[in-house]
Amino acid sequence: MKRILAVLLLFAGCSTESTVGPSKSPTFVRYLNGSFNDEAQTVLETTDKGLLILANTFFPSTDIANPSIYRGNLIKTDEFGNVMWQQFFPALTESDKTLSYKAYGMAINPAGGYVLTGEVIQGNNPKLLLITVDNDGKNPNVKVTATPAPRRGISVAVIPAPSANAGNFRVVATITDKLSSAADNIMLAEFDKSTLTPVPLTTFNYGSGPVVDNALPNRLFIDSRGNSYWGGTVKKNNSNNSMRYIGAPPNRINVLFDITLGDPTNIETAGDMVRYGNGFAFVGTSTGQALADSSRISFRRLTESGTEILAGKVSVDPSLLFNNKSITGNSLCVAQDGGVVLLATITNPTNTTDYCLIKLDTFGNTDTATGNLVTTWTRLYGGRFDDQGKCIITTSDGGLVVLGTTTLANVKTLLLMKTDKDGKIPGL
Repeated sequence: MKRILAVLLLFAGCSTESTVGPSKSPTFVRYLNGSFNDEAQTVLETTDKGLLILANTFFPSTDIANPSIYRGNLIKTDEFGNVMWQQFFPALTESDKTLSYKAYGMAINPAGGYVLTGEVIQGNNPKLLLITVDNDGKNPNVKVTATPAPRRGISVAVIPAPSANAGNFRVVATITDKLSSAADNIMLAEFDKSTLTPVPLTTFNYGSGPVVDNALPNRLFIDSRGNSYWGGTVKKNNSNNSMRYIGAPPNRINVLFDITLGDPTNIETAGDMVRYGNGFAFVGTSTGQALADSSRISFRRLTESGTEILAGKVSVDPSLLFNNKSITGNSLCVAQDGGVVLLATITNPTNTTDYCLIKLDTFGNTDTATGNLVTTWTRLYGGRFDDQGKCIITTSDGGLVVLGTTTLANVKTLLLMKTDKDGKIPGL
């Protein structure tokens, strides 16, 4: 299996030399970094076929009066991955330097610009953060919500027409669990599109136990009837986690369904979900009790109401699984031909990690030896550094865009990569 080395810094997209013009290649690899640690969150294609990247940047400090902090980082590129602008939210010069701001979810605002959600942190007391910006990332409207005590906004979606609340923002967030002050639960909040204040409906907690909040997918879906759909990971007991699929009606005070996914004997964590046909496709990671430190990709297709259509572990070339080490399911997208492409992180022979792209056979064919779902193709991208996949999308021209975090010389750097529809970058 050929590994494509994509670590050459000459592909970096931040060159300012006047003699170096912007690249026009339809496929590319970019490393985007401003000398601080950047953590990738999500990416989307904009109406001009460019890309919008959401990340969090860590600014270290040894000054007690101005401690180390995070800021949300929004980067706009053209369709070839060349950086057009970058904005931190809130700006370092305009905000309290003792607070950290992290962004996790992003959506296009039908009224223009974008809406971001995340958290503002002071000590151990996070509060939900909601920000709207214009198409150039300017004129931010920053709102922090402390009532009814949401802690962390994970994902955001805009209510479509013809709903009476069309244009409002709905956010999957975490909230302090009523039964345990040390644990978080899931809530669904709605915010007015103009004032960014909470819509005053009864708050309903959607958790059946403590939330593994760093494993909540960064996507939320709302249909034309105003129903909301999302997924996540919750603790089943002291040792196991469970993937879950949840639907809520427009009033947000009860559930349409709350379905546990995966093998109950394994540790199951959610990675991402995407609209697929008349329902959704999920990718995650399953760690069997007998597999010790190894893990495998878990894939599931469901109808919108939660009926399972296809489920199983994804079979990859055994030669890629060094000493039975792990492969983690990070994200997925629907390919132009209707198939599904998975983004995974795989441990390589040097015990570092690489990006792995997998085209799945969504007809449900299985490997007769293992019973796992088979794949159409697999591509590896990486080198001698640690690579951690975060998000994959399909663009309007059929290409695949990957966003991840690569650690270069102990600095976390954003990787932005675009391949052709078959997961290839010609010339590499």
